[in-house]
Amino acid sequence: MNPAVQRTMQFQGLRPGQVNRAIKVETHVGGKGVNVARVLKQLAVESVVLCFLGGKTGEIVKEKLQQQQIPLQYVEVGSPTRICTTLLDVENHIQTELVEEGTPVTKAEIEAIDRLFAKLLPQVNMVTISGTVPPGVPETLYAEWVTLAHKQNVPTIVDAPGQLMLKCLTAHPLLLKPNWQELERTLGESFSSPKDLKSVLQNLITQHQDRTLGWVVSQGEKGVYVLTKDESYRFVPPSVPVKNPIGSGDAMAAGITAALLRGESMRQAIRYGVACGTANVLTPLVGQIEPEDVQTLYPQIQEVPF
Repeated sequence: MNPAVQRTMQFQGLRPGQVNRAIKVETHVGGKGVNVARVLKQLAVESVVLCFLGGKTGEIVKEKLQQQQIPLQYVEVGSPTRICTTLLDVENHIQTELVEEGTPVTKAEIEAIDRLFAKLLPQVNMVTISGTVPPGVPETLYAEWVTLAHKQNVPTIVDAPGQLMLKCLTAHPLLLKPNWQELERTLGESFSSPKDLKSVLQNLITQHQDRTLGWVVSQGEKGVYVLTKDESYRFVPPSVPVKNPIGSGDAMAAGITAALLRGESMRQAIRYGVACGTANVLTPLVGQIEPEDVQTLYPQIQEVPF
């Protein structure tokens, strides 16, 4: 819903407070939903991006997605689409993300995208709702979409911050997929161990039984923690050389979606998602994978107790 023109700048050592000259600059389309769609495309799964677009930067997004043959449905807005910048220090293996929050949208524009979602819903087999919303969008919108999808028997995966995710707890999502730090910020508490995390998730599952089916919480190289009302487990990826970890959560969401659409079990799908998320760190661009890397990594994903 909240895409961005994404600039990735590489530096041979990034030194704050000094003039830094990039050794390479690339421009592509970002935002969590777009990243998910791009990885799905790389996995040979068709999807459609639904978002707001505006201004000259919105035209860039349309052009780039057309070049990548990713279908797009959008609402034209009066505010320009945001620009986000990734700074890659290739010498010290440090990544810095500069993120614009987006500009406000109007009530009429929100109503238009709501109608467009309802129109598209009967045409899809799964919905992945990812990322932030522009200022002006109510915190309940994602939950309303999840509820509508549930009524039409379309499963949803939600990867969103704060109240956008919490409002979905009672809306019957298939999975909620925050990372460890996002969940801490959302709930306003700190987890000192996986045991603490498990206790909190168990309480949330109990409170919202039959309305939230499962949690998938990622913690970078430490792996992914999975909890449903019936079982819990953890997947740990192999150690790999990191080029750019940004977008790995989006790649994981795409992998889970792709595997579920193929008819794989939830356990197999999440394992496949972890392989996709790990494959993302092997590339310098955000939300990019090589399918060959996924196939190599999949058997190396370890399942351990949670």
